[in-house]
Amino acid sequence: MSSTLRLKKACEYCKQTFIAQKTATRFCSHRCNSRAYKQNIREQKKSTVQQDLIQHTAKSSPKLSSVQSKQFLDIKETCILLKCSESTLRKLISKGNIRTALVGRKHIIRRTDIELLFDKAN
Repeated sequence: MSSTLRLKKACEYCKQTFIAQKTATRFCSHRCNSRAYKQNIREQKKSTVQQDLIQHTAKSSPKLSSVQSKQFLDIKETCILLKCSESTLRKLISKGNIRTALVGRKHIIRRTDIELLFDKAN
């Protein structure tokens, strides 16, 4: 059973007009269909990567306001407070500019020691 329908439609990918034989036809050719499919897959991957990035940054870095109220900070919180990298902070610790205390395997830094670092600079 062949269809006698002849519908003028615009291709969703290339926007050219074509004659469709079915009402569900969306693309003018197999090539446009494949390209639109691949473009859709790319856009889905981009959106999932962006969502993952947003979730990761929200989870990984504590907010500055919560860091400012603490008296004892760990390495990551101190990096957020000083706006420096972890390697820079570890160099300051190894040189003795910032004193730390080990609690288990974690370095704890007093907030007053950080403030003393800036008092010495003046």
